[in-house]
Amino acid sequence: MIQLDYTNRFKKSLSKLSNDQRQLVREALRLFVMHPQHTELDFKRRTGSKYYTIRADIRLRVAMSKIDEEYYLLELVGNHDDVNSLDRQGR
Repeated sequence: MIQLDYTNRFKKSLSKLSNDQRQLVREALRLFVMHPQHTELDFKRRTGSKYYTIRADIRLRVAMSKIDEEYYLLELVGNHDDVNSLDRQGR
């Protein structure tokens, strides 16, 4: 079963979302833990990046680092530009 942990940056980015958006993120993460390859999530590794993403809704993505096959570190939640900023930061 998939296990998740989170960074302070993830907690901070999550706190900036509306209640409705936070609920969408929780639902997406719940689905990811149960069915990581579910088509709604569009789980994939970002091209040329160490980060993976899932979709919480049409504009909202959750970025994560893969620690091992069943353990992921949640890095950030935000729109495409927010997620792209992770790659520019080199983190």
